[in-house]
Amino acid sequence: MTVTEGWTRSVLPSVGTDPATTTEQSPERWRRSAQALIDSLSVPRRSEHAAGGKPAASSGGALAAVLATLLRADIPVLVAPDLIESLRPAPPPAGGWTGSARSTEATAVTLYALSMLGQPAEPGTLLDLSGGTVTTAAGHDSPATGARLLDALGAAGDGRRYYEVAAARRRISTWLCDRQRPDGSWHDPRHASPYFTTANCVLALHDSGVGARASAAVLRAVDWVLRTQHPDGSWGLHHGTATETAYALQILLATTDPPSARMSRAAGHGAVHLTRAAATQVPAPRPEPELDPYRPVARAGIIVAGHLAQQTTAGDLPRQA
Repeated sequence: MTVTEGWTRSVLPSVGTDPATTTEQSPERWRRSAQALIDSLSVPRRSEHAAGGKPAASSGGALAAVLATLLRADIPVLVAPDLIESLRPAPPPAGGWTGSARSTEATAVTLYALSMLGQPAEPGTLLDLSGGTVTTAAGHDSPATGARLLDALGAAGDGRRYYEVAAARRRISTWLCDRQRPDGSWHDPRHASPYFTTANCVLALHDSGVGARASAAVLRAVDWVLRTQHPDGSWGLHHGTATETAYALQILLATTDPPSARMSRAAGHGAVHLTRAAATQVPAPRPEPELDPYRPVARAGIIVAGHLAQQTTAGDLPRQA
């Protein structure tokens, strides 16, 4: 793995290119962008080790969340063994996982990323974590945390304690379905946009959900996305943004194979907006991910959306005027 010297200023150099004129529409375009993002996050992680200090949890959380996003979409990236080892969370305290919803979510996404890298967690660890906190300090439910727990449990496979893990998956699937809003979306008090939370819940239920309710919840979320697209092809709570458009595209393109004609049309329109907006709306990662750990995660979401759109709608994207 080649580590970038310094910080990559533009992780997505070709995302802002007009799709009507660009000649590069291959998956390699997105793989290079994904690798550049991983390399940029590796710099502070290695610097913390070289300084002899314990790596910051936020830098590890950003790297784990980015890896989870990219690997779920089957975008191949190279990750050095020392970086994988640095992600391993500390063992739970004697009393089990009793931290906040934020810490539960961070641990769950890290365990999921490690599983996707071939380093699965012990079933007992996952079962203990599944009983962790899924409410905020103010007592509000956090569906995003529940989705990350379901991801981690789903990555456990069919090994030891299978029936216990399956029961935990069913319990969390039901918990998530119970918290879906009537319009088909999910909202989380820790995240401003419902598109982020809905994408996490949809992907978790699609990949690891149990029962007919999980499938029905995914379809309701897809319908919500189709109904909330802006006329310019974008998605966003108040106005269209590259990040929210990327999450909406993941909901449409990662849950149905092949997508319906209506979904393909919406995705093609959204992909054109994404190529226009991504380079200007989402800043490059900072050398201090603890200041804004969601920034690299947003970039990873855009890379995945572009990758999925290229794979699913290649040749069918509307042309810019």
